[in-house]
Amino acid sequence: ISVSATATDAAGNASGAGTTSFTLDTAAPTAPTLALGTGVSNGATAGEATAATGVVTVTAETGATTVVTFTNGINTVSKAVTGNGSTPVPVELTSAELTTLGDGTISVSATATDAAGNASSAGTTNFTLDMVAPTMPTLALGTGVSNGATTTEAIATTGVVTVTAEAGATTVVTFTNGSQSVSKTVTGNGSTPVAVVLTGAELTALGDGTISVSATATDAAGNASGAG
Repeated sequence: ISVSATATDAAGNASGAGTTSFTLDTAAPTAPTLALGTGVSNGATAGEATAATGVVTVTAETGATTVVTFTNGINTVSKAVTGNGSTPVPVELTSAELTTLGDGTISVSATATDAAGNASSAGTTNFTLDMVAPTMPTLALGTGVSNGATTTEAIATTGVVTVTAEAGATTVVTFTNGSQSVSKTVTGNGSTPVAVVLTGAELTALGDGTISVSATATDAAGNASGAG
């Protein structure tokens, strides 16, 4: 908008024009779009939440001051970024901010305010923050195995070993004779042990002798336990 002003005195003498201009902007930005960062849909680990690629990304009007707010329902963390049009902007959290939020469901909202001061409505999403690794799985020998496992005992449906691991955790049980290894993947079932069964071909690969067994559990968020 161009503005000009002239002054005319009582005698009728008119001044030259003073001028200025300004931009009239009465339209608020559209609500920002939030998207979860890499690996976050199954739960965000500390590594994913602090990654430079962002625990979330936000797409907002170019140049708009965009405030992204994270809350666990009690504690809140706010991060300000600048909108970059159709290019998503990563929003990362610090370790201290993760401590403030803690594990659990994190609600996220974002509002964009343009240079004129018009504020958008809020875009929203949520994710689960899970920074705690599963406890170390517990392994137990199957029926009759403590005195040495026969072929029948090793391939029995009751398991050559059983493993107790966090419910839902992907649990990898590795058997090795020192030179050859066999890995079996089962799903943890909480306090209920899960049978781990070897096949005839796997017994052939391992051969007779001392077999060392270890197990690690990885939860849905990607946190890995120590080895049992």
